[in-house]
Amino acid sequence: MTLDGDYPTIYVTDGPEYIQQGKMVSIMDRLITKGKMKPVIAVFVDARNPDDLRITRRNKQYSYKEGFAKFFVSEMIATIENKYPVRLNKQDRVIQGASMGGLNAACFGIMVTNEFADYPCIHQAISTICVRSEKNMQSIMRFQLRFL
Repeated sequence: MTLDGDYPTIYVTDGPEYIQQGKMVSIMDRLITKGKMKPVIAVFVDARNPDDLRITRRNKQYSYKEGFAKFFVSEMIATIENKYPVRLNKQDRVIQGASMGGLNAACFGIMVTNEFADYPCIHQAISTICVRSEKNMQSIMRFQLRFL
């Protein structure tokens, strides 16, 4: 399904926590029902090992890895766009996260600048790891990453 679809997409790092602790699904459902939010396709990214949910791969994946950002774009986004009726332009695609997941979203703003319209970071883990060069700092300033 590579045709442009009807729905914007939000990618949520630390997805299980947003579902269980943050009650994001029920909150979005209420907002959509009340007409305060447009319907979206939300992708809750789970960094746990699918073969053993007790094992997290979060530190390996979210640790500011350009390879993970490229995987996310070439495989994750491509898979979602091929299977679901999502809009295909970056203006309708957001990635967000909390704490280390928020920092991951901010780093995506630097590493894959043409893929997302916004990179909300909620209580992000402050780090200079992803600000390794003047180019990265310029990217941060250009995109005005929002830390909520």
